[in-house]
Amino acid sequence: MKVPEVNKLELEYQSEGWGLYSTDNDDVQVMQWENPAVAGCAWGMHQMLREHALSTNGIAQHGASGIIVRRLELLSLTVVVKCTAHDSDLSFLGSTGETLSPKEAQRIPGARPTRLSTMEDVGLHMARSLRAHLAPQGLTDLELRLHFGIEPGGACLLQVPNPLELSLGTTDYEALCALLT
Repeated sequence: MKVPEVNKLELEYQSEGWGLYSTDNDDVQVMQWENPAVAGCAWGMHQMLREHALSTNGIAQHGASGIIVRRLELLSLTVVVKCTAHDSDLSFLGSTGETLSPKEAQRIPGARPTRLSTMEDVGLHMARSLRAHLAPQGLTDLELRLHFGIEPGGACLLQVPNPLELSLGTTDYEALCALLT
């Protein structure tokens, strides 16, 4: 995809340490972090995932602390993957943080069985890929909180992972970024 020229406009969503902004291009948004090191870590994860045949909605870096992303219709589900050196566990959380069974998750608007399967596959693949990159540094226990959305064509896609929602064994985002590249 060609990198669109965009101007960041209004804040559409804000969470601790980052925000999601509209742009003058309706097809894209800008994810903006307060800390440039966290943004660099997010971009490093996006790049590493691409090398492992996993796509996110990331398109390009935007300044020192932002990423241009394809606009998604976000699902009201969070995929949580907890893994150690020997085991992985995946669960779904609803919008209020309650754990959902796969049958309950299917009742969430937009969460069809094929999309849930995609979310499971991508979540576990991402955990294995991150663990492979970080294990040589002794970082083997990971907890990932991942968000997915639907593209205009209907495909389910991983949102650029937010390092602030991941437990990767360190909060030194500059060092973590170096490990991912």
